[in-house]
Amino acid sequence: MEVLITMMRLAKLSLNGFKSFANKTDIAFEAPVVGIVGPNGCGKSNVVDAIKWVLGEQSAKSLRGGAMLDVIFNGSSARKPAGLASVALTFDNPAKPDGTRDLPLDYDQITVTRQLYRDGSSEYLLNKQRCRLRDIKELFMDTGVGTTAYSTIEQGKVDVLLQASPQDRREIFEEAAGISKFKARKVESVRRLQRIE
Repeated sequence: MEVLITMMRLAKLSLNGFKSFANKTDIAFEAPVVGIVGPNGCGKSNVVDAIKWVLGEQSAKSLRGGAMLDVIFNGSSARKPAGLASVALTFDNPAKPDGTRDLPLDYDQITVTRQLYRDGSSEYLLNKQRCRLRDIKELFMDTGVGTTAYSTIEQGKVDVLLQASPQDRREIFEEAAGISKFKARKVESVRRLQRIE
């Protein structure tokens, strides 16, 4: 008897005009483990910021900025500022032997894109189709991927997790166990019932 185990994995990160990435930059995650290494100030933290941002991070402070427009490349002595910041995150989403997929879309790869323009307008794309932030959040709910999920732990956050309150730890475990989607649906249903009343 042969058992085939597949899983959703991060395949590629594409950045263009995001923070220190003035030129289009693709980072392919081909091996089981990929490390991004470099000296201080080379943009390693900007890679983490890009992943959080494309998944819907709304706090400029969490992205180490004063305003959301700070994520757009601001220019240098040799280059003019970019007109927009664009980040695309591509996940492998292979079909399992039973025909199901980790993400409930019938595509072998799923690309989530976020773009922010200098005029303040922005958009989210799911496989090049416009969508809402809510659609992105619901897609990744209970997968361990997201702005508040356990899959992205920044430098300095490990200590915060160790000292977290029991309630904060519970939220991390609920996300890992796959029940936060149902709790979010319950909250939305209760809100609808209250509006109807």
